[in-house]
Amino acid sequence: MKHANHNRTYAVNGTADPFRSGRHCASFLACALALALFPALAGAAPEATAARILPVVDAQSKGGVRARLAAVRALRDQTLSAAEIGALWAFLGETPEQANLPMKDLNHLRNDVLHTLVYHSPVLPDVVPRLARMYRDRSRDRTWRDYCIQFLGQAYRRASAPDCALARDVLFEAAAKRTVPTAGTALIALSDNIESPAIDREQVETAALEIAASPKASPGARMTAFQVCAKLGVDEALPHARQAASGETAKSITVRMAATASLGSLGDESDRELLAKLSRSGETRIRRAAAEALRRLGRRTAAPPAR
Repeated sequence: MKHANHNRTYAVNGTADPFRSGRHCASFLACALALALFPALAGAAPEATAARILPVVDAQSKGGVRARLAAVRALRDQTLSAAEIGALWAFLGETPEQANLPMKDLNHLRNDVLHTLVYHSPVLPDVVPRLARMYRDRSRDRTWRDYCIQFLGQAYRRASAPDCALARDVLFEAAAKRTVPTAGTALIALSDNIESPAIDREQVETAALEIAASPKASPGARMTAFQVCAKLGVDEALPHARQAASGETAKSITVRMAATASLGSLGDESDRELLAKLSRSGETRIRRAAAEALRRLGRRTAAPPAR
């Protein structure tokens, strides 16, 4: 394949504790374990911990999801105690009923909690294994599992060599499930880390090409696959892009748009006629994608200035 250049606690045991309710039993136990593992923190004032964490994890927090989002965002760039970290990890395992939030809002809040944990300083040693376990837990919400794949790509950049290997394996595992949109999320994570020695570029290109070539792939995954093929310069995707752009193998507008756009990056003069036709499409999004692809194609195929 031709390679193109590219850029891209809870409270401490034995104290009066607002967390003591059946709803937070699992969270309390997780934090007690964290304190057992880190005895130096056992003397920390439980009130100080609760002041930062309670507004995020307490199902009865006032102000709804917006107030809870503001509370977790205030934790960014803060160094958290082991008990606080344990409380946040425990919260990620709560159901909508336990968190007293609709699934959409819960996923929004969990996304921000996970951001805090993935980018915590110092680096937390168990981020990648936890993300891998959450993704592989099929009882979890599909959107949340997709978030775990997204954050695996981000955690990869800060992970140890063994954890990089685990993240890589999980990302390829997700990319192989082409009938679900998460395969596209995994492709993005892999392509964003493609300069890593642990990630085989050809394997990433092959995964992207297989999804781009499959009419049975999830539209979301296939759309992303065409984008990744264009980014990585996978010329073998061209015939599939032509067929999808013209509507022969794709009905999804987003897939057709991505395929059309990829012709501007991968195509040649023979694609000008198809792009010109698509630029007159009755579908505005296809028309715009084709017009931009024509501009890119023109810049790529223009003769170099005479010296």
